Amino acid sequence: LPRIVLGPPAMGPRLDARDCVFLPVATPGLNAPGHLFRTDGMVLVPLAAMRDDGLRGVDATLRALEAAA
Repeated sequence: LPRIVLGPPAMGPRLDARDCVFLPVATPGLNAPGHLFRTDGMVLVPLAAMRDDGLRGVDATLRALEAAA
């Protein structure tokens, strides 16, 4: 099925461009703020961006797609 894939830039070359549109996004905790969730639900750690790679985060990318629709 056709799909839209949001992921880090390194993911792009591994995808088949015939059945998806790839949109590179910033990696939370590395290039954008984010959160680390422990699987037992006991700890939530906020993450700050370590560097700016110029990419939008997932939230900003989804808002832009929604606004364009």
